Amino acid sequence: ELEVDAIASQFTAKNILSGEKATKIALTQPPNNDLFRDANYLHFACHGSFNFESPLLSHLILAGGIVEVFQSSDRQTQEELDTPETKRYLPWRKGKQVDTDQCYTLREIFSLDFPKGELVTLSACETGLTQFDQTLEEYISLPSGFLFAGVKNVICSLWRVSDLSTAILMIKFYELFRSEKSVSLALNQAQSWLRTVDKENLQKWLDALQLKPESKQKLRQQLNLGMRSSTYQPFKEAYYWAGFCAN
Repeated sequence: ELEVDAIASQFTAKNILSGEKATKIALTQPPNNDLFRDANYLHFACHGSFNFESPLLSHLILAGGIVEVFQSSDRQTQEELDTPETKRYLPWRKGKQVDTDQCYTLREIFSLDFPKGELVTLSACETGLTQFDQTLEEYISLPSGFLFAGVKNVICSLWRVSDLSTAILMIKFYELFRSEKSVSLALNQAQSWLRTVDKENLQKWLDALQLKPESKQKLRQQLNLGMRSSTYQPFKEAYYWAGFCAN
């Protein structure tokens, strides 16, 4: 939520669905049912997963999309009817599973319409992974779904990314994008900044952020830079900054 709050402060007109409010139902009913059609910019700060077995089941996980593993007669019957292309429940982590009915799957994203969409940012894990479809003779991915639906630019990730470094990278990207207006150039500059920023300049940047004092304090605690030297670069490793790309 820190990521969303900081980014939202840079826009005048905005519609935020945060935490448990960010459900699939909320996005398909008034007053948000026209959100995709009317929005210029969409930012998804959520988990995402690419399904290599059935790419059209790749998904963005919304609120309510992760559930406990359970077994019932109805569930067993459903699983017997499922094919690889229609599975509702998919494995997740540590005894959890994904209910794709509560997610936006790639199949559904292909059917959306973004007539005004300038940019969709998928601030999530593995949202940029791609597979070649031999039947269609083209590459298929979550970004390709949004591009097919009319979005001009999509930012996505190629591997499981750090929540903290991603939040900082995304906030910096939107700062630069406001003046740069080039998605690829602003992302490149934000990644370069994250790679080279040291403790001293990172703290100055945090001080200038338009965030509540308690939110800034939470960020500082997560960074845990107290005993580091002023020249320490916490995000210089490629893992932190190189995972995002623009389409």
